[in-house]
Amino acid sequence: MEKDIDYEQLYYDAVYENRQLKNKINELEDEIQDLNICRTKKNIDLQKYIMLQLKKRKK
Repeated sequence: MEKDIDYEQLYYDAVYENRQLKNKINELEDEIQDLNICRTKKNIDLQKYIMLQLKKRKK
């Protein structure tokens, strides 16, 4: 008894998962960049950083 494997669906699931992971990587890279920018300043503007993160999360 063989199981019917829907290879096309597996392919599209993998493509979707890869796209989601790439988006998450981009978000994390952006967040790291923002942290690095804030860290280079002598006084970290925490409120500005938090507002920037909230704007990104709303998208």
